[in-house]
Amino acid sequence: MPLRFSIFAQLLALVLALVFGALALGIWGALTAAEQAGRGRLERQIGEVLATLERADFPLTGAVLERLKQLSGFEFVVVDERGAAIGTFIGDEAPIPNVVKDAQGGLGVRRPIAQEILSERRQVNGQWYVASIADSPLRGANAGSTAIVWTDERNVSALSDATQRFLFKLFAWASVGAGIVAGLISLWFASRLRTLKDQARRIADGDFEPSPVYGPDDELASLAKALNETAAKLSAATEAVKKSERLQLLGQIGGGLAHQLRNSVAGAKLALELFADDPANERDALSVSLRQLKIAERDLERLLELGREKESAPVAVDPTHIVTEAIDLLRPKAKHLDIELTWNPPTEKTTIVGDATLLSHLVSNLAINAMDAAGPGGKVVVSQQQDGSRLEWRIADNGPGPPPELAESLFEPFVTGRPLGIGLGLAVVRHATIQHGGTVHFERNDGWTTFVVRLPMNKAAE
Repeated sequence: MPLRFSIFAQLLALVLALVFGALALGIWGALTAAEQAGRGRLERQIGEVLATLERADFPLTGAVLERLKQLSGFEFVVVDERGAAIGTFIGDEAPIPNVVKDAQGGLGVRRPIAQEILSERRQVNGQWYVASIADSPLRGANAGSTAIVWTDERNVSALSDATQRFLFKLFAWASVGAGIVAGLISLWFASRLRTLKDQARRIADGDFEPSPVYGPDDELASLAKALNETAAKLSAATEAVKKSERLQLLGQIGGGLAHQLRNSVAGAKLALELFADDPANERDALSVSLRQLKIAERDLERLLELGREKESAPVAVDPTHIVTEAIDLLRPKAKHLDIELTWNPPTEKTTIVGDATLLSHLVSNLAINAMDAAGPGGKVVVSQQQDGSRLEWRIADNGPGPPPELAESLFEPFVTGRPLGIGLGLAVVRHATIQHGGTVHFERNDGWTTFVVRLPMNKAAE
């Protein structure tokens, strides 16, 4: 998993890099300026010492040079016109610059040497020194001689203690201030970016309320405004989709109820036709016809209530009674088609929570589909069993089964494999099953097609 580098850390690193880079550049400039100032001050001091030596009207003896060393902190060497040298270095060291050696002539003759400051570097007694040479030869009491001032190289570029302390404090306080400023800037930008992230996440979760825009009118503010505009467009699009879905759902429910009306009217008509053919079955035929017409009346009322946001509260119902009533209403059709319709009600008492009308539609549609699939002389078996906390209905027929090309979309509205079918029966079944928190599917085994409905025993219709 790659290391996550937060936007706060990125901004902090960037700001710290910029601030510390500017700080380092400023400190380097200060050090350079301080060094140049110190070097210029040292050169002026050496120039004054050399000028003093050039116009000295007293002999530059060893004692005088020692005194000058104590006063100035420099090392001194004086070379007379014969090439003999005296100096202030410890021991017998009296280094002579190469330019002086090259200018040494014979018979006491010396070529003039112009004044030089910090011109030649030489190691003496393990320490490096830089030579400064006076105008030669000297005049007055030291006529013909050459004076050299040696400066400890550590003093050439060294800063004073006060300057060093000042620069150290400056760097320390500037670093602390830079860290605080960088942290505040990073927190500010990170908080604005976090606000944008939260806004985008709310939009993704379906909350399209506009968010306030904070901070200056910059790119981040423009992005926040763009997110608000996107949220407004998504809200409008979502409402349009919901409206379309509601209209589509109403159309499907209306089609389902119309389908149920057709089933009920067809059942009543068939019962009356059986009565007309055999008046001996008067009571059973007229009873079935009357119940079918009552169901049709109830479905018509539900059809008229579409779009009124009226919902029926789920109640405890007896699933065995629902199946028995639905099968009894379909027995005239089974008799007419010479179909063996088998239903053996379980003996144990069972109760589920749901909508009795929807559950009745569910069973009757599956049974009607099974009889249509079995055809004249076919068999349909309806069974009910309880599996733990779930109720299971199984409606099986020995028909040829659904066409393979329709297996994946069989429960979609208006999908049917029969020439005269509407394709709403199984859509009604799926709708009723989903409303009760259940599942429905079909199986094909040993020449039988079985539709299996599983419903929770204690879940109310949603």
